[in-house]
Amino acid sequence: PRYYFTGTSASIVLQTSVIEDSDLTGVRYKLGDIMRDFKFTTTDGKEFQLSEVLKEKKAVLINFWYSTCGPCVNEFPYMQSAYEKYKDDIAIIALNNYPSDTLQDVKDFKESMGLTFDVAKDFTTLGSAFNVSGYPTSIMIDRYGTICLIEVGGLTSEKPFVAVFDHFSS
Repeated sequence: PRYYFTGTSASIVLQTSVIEDSDLTGVRYKLGDIMRDFKFTTTDGKEFQLSEVLKEKKAVLINFWYSTCGPCVNEFPYMQSAYEKYKDDIAIIALNNYPSDTLQDVKDFKESMGLTFDVAKDFTTLGSAFNVSGYPTSIMIDRYGTICLIEVGGLTSEKPFVAVFDHFSS
């Protein structure tokens, strides 16, 4: 399409937000999709709801992991360190969707690792909607609810987290 303007400037505003419907039946997310809203109860007993978090934060990192995953365990200290620098702008929800890990396993893991960001047991099909098959898997959601990054595999330094958090907090 072509747009013709008679003047010296135009102000164009594009707005998107999280999709209110939380039903993930048949949903298969890919890069560039807009997220459906979702809720989790964290190990601390508070409710994490994507749409509410994005009212206060500029982006959300979703991390799928399990307690005996070596690469998951190795990357958490780097994620935690980067989070401490960007926690005013970036939220993290670490979701354990591994069937053999219990809620108590998830609570114990968070405590033993000294994690200060949100951690929860995923009792939904969010991991399936992302077709998570490798661990850890990290997904970055921007302030508009758009899936901007999908990274499969453990990160071995703080640098990639800082680079991504810096980009999305600007």
